[in-house]
Amino acid sequence: MSILAGVVTRYKGVQLIDALCESIKRTISRFPDDKVIEYRDSRALLTKIDIGAYNSPGFLVGKTGSVSMLAGEPLLNINNEENIHTRWSDLQILQRYWDEEKWDIGAATCGVFCAVHYEPAKGRISLITDRLGIRPLYYWIGEQYIVFATALRILEEIPIIPKCMDLRAVTEIASFGFPLSNRTPYWNIFVLKAAEIVQIDEKGVYKRQYWRWDQLQQLNLSESDLLTEAYTRFVKAVKRRLRTDKTTVAFLSGGLDSRCVVSILRDKNVTVHTFNFALPRTQDHVFAAEFAKKVKTIHTHVPINPGSCDVPGYAKTLSYAWSTSKYRNAYPPERPRLVWSGEGGSVAIGHVYLNREMCKLLQSGKDDLAIDMYLNKQYIGVPLKLFSPNIVHRIAMIPKQGIVEELNDIHCEDRCRGFHLFLMLNDQRRHLSNHFEGIDLHRTEFHLPFFDGHLLELILASPIDLFLEHRFYHKWLYCFPSAVTAVPWQTYPGHAKCPLPIPNNLAYQWGKESTHTQRRRNRSLVHETVSWLRADDFSHKIIRKERLWLATLLTWMGLRDYGYVMKKARIFYKYWKRCNGNYIL
Repeated sequence: MSILAGVVTRYKGVQLIDALCESIKRTISRFPDDKVIEYRDSRALLTKIDIGAYNSPGFLVGKTGSVSMLAGEPLLNINNEENIHTRWSDLQILQRYWDEEKWDIGAATCGVFCAVHYEPAKGRISLITDRLGIRPLYYWIGEQYIVFATALRILEEIPIIPKCMDLRAVTEIASFGFPLSNRTPYWNIFVLKAAEIVQIDEKGVYKRQYWRWDQLQQLNLSESDLLTEAYTRFVKAVKRRLRTDKTTVAFLSGGLDSRCVVSILRDKNVTVHTFNFALPRTQDHVFAAEFAKKVKTIHTHVPINPGSCDVPGYAKTLSYAWSTSKYRNAYPPERPRLVWSGEGGSVAIGHVYLNREMCKLLQSGKDDLAIDMYLNKQYIGVPLKLFSPNIVHRIAMIPKQGIVEELNDIHCEDRCRGFHLFLMLNDQRRHLSNHFEGIDLHRTEFHLPFFDGHLLELILASPIDLFLEHRFYHKWLYCFPSAVTAVPWQTYPGHAKCPLPIPNNLAYQWGKESTHTQRRRNRSLVHETVSWLRADDFSHKIIRKERLWLATLLTWMGLRDYGYVMKKARIFYKYWKRCNGNYIL
C-alpha cells in the first residue's frame, strides 16, 4: 500500500460520524481510478490506497481480530539471515509481535515504512514508523477522535480538524525547508519521529521509541575492515530490495549516490532503465550519460527548464518520462512503479553539511559556535526585516532554538556524531515528505538502499572523523565495480575532489546562476507575490507589507535579486491563508 488514512473514536460511547468517514474516503486520493479499500467497525474507519508498486498486499486482519496496515516495506532482517522475507510475510510477522506487545521487533527492520495497528478488543490504535521516520505518518488527537494519514493534505481537508498555524514550525520551514522534531505547519497536527510508536486508547496517549540511534556502541574496526563491511552491507541492502527482479528503473545523476546503486544492479546482471534530469552540458548531464554508457544501461536524459520558478518533483517528472519511454515495452520491469534512488548517500555516507572545524568546536563543547557556523554556511534563517516588530525577536531565535533542543535530546559521546544524527533525524527524515505527499498522482515508490537500517547501524557506530568531507566515501568507491571510478563525478564544494580530470566546458551544479536565468526564474515569482500582496487576506500581522513591496519592486526592476525573500514570505502567506489568519507562536 502507498497511502493510509483513518479515524478512531477515543471512547466507546462516541459515535463514528458518517460525514467524517466520507471526507476521509473522498480525500485519500486525487487519482480518479483509485479504489478505496476500507475496514470499518463501530469505533474505527481504516482506509488505504494501493498503487500496486510492490505486487504484495499491505493489509491484514489477524486471527485475534487486530487489523494492520502498511505503507512502504519493512524489510525484516532477523538475526542477519540471508533469507529475504516477502512484504506480506513481514506484515504477518510484525502483526504477531505487535499483538503480543513486543514492539522491539521494529529494531529488526531495514526498510522505509509506516504502519497502523488497530486492536478492536482493546480500543487501541498504534501508529508506527521506520527507524529513521522517513515514511511520514501524521496524526491529530481531538477530544473524541484520532485522525491519521500518510499525507498531510488529507488532514488539511478534514473539516473536524481546526486549522491554526504554528508560527514556530512555519518559520522552521522557511529557514530549513522543513519543521524540526514532530512539528507540522499546524499546531495541533503532528508527525511521528524516528522509530516512534504513538498509542491511543481510552486511558490516554502513550509514546515510545523502539530504537535509538544514539545508543549504538562505537565500533573499533580498522578503516580497511570498515570499508569492506560497508560495501558488503550496501550490496545486501540492494539485494534485499531487488528480490527476484531482472529489469528495473533508476535515477542516475552525475554524482556518486545513484551511480553506486546502479553499479550494483548492473553487477547483478539486472537490466536498468536510467533517467537523468539536468540542464544540458552540465556535469550532472554529461557524467551520468558517460557512466550509463560504461555500464550499459538503457539511458534517457530529460532536460529541465532553467527558468522554472517551481521545478516539479523528480518523481512526477520521471513518471511522465517513464510512461512515454519507447523502451518500456521492449524491456518491461517486473515492478515498473518501483524506482531506485540514491537519496541519503551524501548525508549518511558523505557527511555533507559537516566539516572538521565544526566538529572540533562540537567535540570541545562549543556547541553554540558550531550551530552558528552551520546556520551561516547553509544560509539558514529568515530575512528579519520582513517581520512585524511585535514578533521579530521571537522569530529570530527559532532556528537556533530548534537545533539546541534537538541536540539536547541526542545523547552521543561524540558531539559531532550527535550533530550528524540531528541531520539524519531532521533533514533526512523530512527529505522525501513532498514525494510521499504526492504519491497518489505520480504513482512512484522508491527503493532507498542508503537508508537501509543494517547499513546505517555500521556507519553511525563508527568514528565520525573518517567520514568527513566525503573522504571515506571516495575510498569506499574502490570497493565497487571498476566502472564506478572510470568516469568523473561531480563533487560538493569543500569536499574531496574527483581525482579524474573534469572538462572545463561543463557547468557545475553549484556554480553561479547566469543573470538571464536569474531574471527568468524571478519573473513568475514577482507576479505571484504581487497578486497576494494585493489580496485582502494578506498576513499583515506577521509580514511587513511595505518591505515586501520594496523587495518585489527591486527584483522586478533587476536592481536586486530578492527572490529568496519572496519565496520565504510565500510560505508564511500560504499557511496564514489556509488557517484563516489563526496562528500561535
